[in-house]
Amino acid sequence: MSAEDKIVRALQLLHSDIVDLKALQPDGNASRGFLAYVLVQESDGSRYPIGSYGDGMKRLLGLALLVASLRDDLLLVDEIDTGLHYSVLPEMWKLLVLGATDANFQVVATTHSWDCIDGLREFMLRNPEYADTVAVHKVIAGQNMAVSFTGEDLVLALKGGVELR
Repeated sequence: MSAEDKIVRALQLLHSDIVDLKALQPDGNASRGFLAYVLVQESDGSRYPIGSYGDGMKRLLGLALLVASLRDDLLLVDEIDTGLHYSVLPEMWKLLVLGATDANFQVVATTHSWDCIDGLREFMLRNPEYADTVAVHKVIAGQNMAVSFTGEDLVLALKGGVELR
């Protein structure tokens, strides 16, 4: 699967009618930002600026572009779930974990969201073969070390109601 196909599949997590992505030639107006030049094509042939889909789509596009371009690297993402609806978080984690596994990069992400952690748990339940590639580290104020959970621990801890944020 090409990098372009992977990016379109990622965007389909939020809008299933998306079939393609096009970049226009910038007109020199730097204040518009590069997203003003990205168009999404839907199955009926219509095209819309990616910004018209909302912050979640822009966030997912950014993550998908990073996943498609990284190899043997490190990805740091603060508040990874910003702008994303809780229902797509398991798929967001799938995009990141599978992408990181395939391209040998590490993802370090922060969140304060219970839904985000639960999305990772849901991904782990559906994909237990990745249990040894995922870990959650809870930083506790005033302590000199983090509490760590493997992928398997994550599923058990959340099932038991352990607070991981």
